[in-house]
Amino acid sequence: MNVQVWLETLLSDQPVGEDFEPPVLLAADADRVTDYVFETPGLPEMRGASVQLKWLNLNGIQGLLDEAGLPFAFVDADDTPPGCLVYAAGGGLLALIPRSKAEPLKAAIERLYPQHTGAATTTCVIVDADVNQVRHQFGDLVKRAGHLLRTAKGQKTALPFFELLPFVRRCEACRKRPAIQFLPPYEGEPPEARCRVCAAKRERGWERRSEWHERLGVGRAPRDLEEIARPSDGYIGVVYADGNGLGDWFQEADTVGEYRKRSKKVQRIVRKALQEALQGHCVSRRHPFEVILIGGDDVLFIVPACDALPVAHAICKQFEEKMTADQRTMSAGVIIAEHHTPVYFLRRLAADLLKSAKRDGRGSTVDFLVLKGQGTRSAEQARECIEIGPETLILSHGPYTLDELGDLLNQIRQGHRANFPPSQLHALRAALRQGRQAS
Repeated sequence: MNVQVWLETLLSDQPVGEDFEPPVLLAADADRVTDYVFETPGLPEMRGASVQLKWLNLNGIQGLLDEAGLPFAFVDADDTPPGCLVYAAGGGLLALIPRSKAEPLKAAIERLYPQHTGAATTTCVIVDADVNQVRHQFGDLVKRAGHLLRTAKGQKTALPFFELLPFVRRCEACRKRPAIQFLPPYEGEPPEARCRVCAAKRERGWERRSEWHERLGVGRAPRDLEEIARPSDGYIGVVYADGNGLGDWFQEADTVGEYRKRSKKVQRIVRKALQEALQGHCVSRRHPFEVILIGGDDVLFIVPACDALPVAHAICKQFEEKMTADQRTMSAGVIIAEHHTPVYFLRRLAADLLKSAKRDGRGSTVDFLVLKGQGTRSAEQARECIEIGPETLILSHGPYTLDELGDLLNQIRQGHRANFPPSQLHALRAALRQGRQAS
């Protein structure tokens, strides 16, 4: 069977014969991506893990498709014949392939991640379809694929396991796998024990600029979180932004072409918004930054604390403006903390704040928290509260709409320009503890 002819026939409106091989939608999604990326506190390891996942999602998948005789191109490719890819970003994959090639490719994709990383895994499912569903009910197919993926992920029992005997030296990065080699953190520093997984991450991210450093013309990537924190007296900001309700919006697309059009538009706008926000608030001030993960409609990055809210505000605002015709919005969670705070903990709090912002329901919103310690399990527990009589009062306003956050940032800038005395700020803060009337 000529797969190229099969694809072109499937994606056209022409009738198919009885001997036309039925299509399937192959859907894959990396498991617990952020846990894999943030399991170690070192910035090179995080950067290396991100590079690994990006390579697997594109180059790794391309190799498997080539071996299966399937064209590695998107269904709406302009300069090449159409391929089988509908979506490929952020560890996710959607592809239209002949049914006979589905099971071998599914098994190969699920082997790919642990073979190359030693720890990361992916889940892959096959959704049976017919030609009419692909052409006119594609959103329903994607919805079914999402349900099957969630079910398959919940049923997984076997995960990569490394036996750690009492006399084995632990990896000094993750502290949970046996070390196999010594690597110096940086030139001139004493070597540290590393397991296979962390060594591969470090080698990928060691003294290497990410795609975003190259795109924005930054000469050198930051060495560690302490370097990112220097412009803000030792504090960093972890920002997690995500589009609101975009999954449902994608699934409303009836055709493959419309689904592809929507996903391309969102990816283009998210990337452009991130680039312009980092250029305007970090690069222009020579502040370091690190983009850790970027998917189809979400992005997670680390910047100096002084840039966190302006960058989050700029990204959400530009996304909302560019998606006005489609009535789509974006929310963000921002956690500000000292650079030595465990980054996996900050990522979890940023995700909590993002959920809080999304629950607000007022369109594009941003929720943030300034963390002074680690004695909390969630963002809600970290919010400062007081009890006055029967009332429990939360001493913060969030989530903020973009207008509210813009006003807050403007007031902060005006306060800086006017040299507003810190003692007055402390007095205002103390008044909040006296209840509604006093404040």
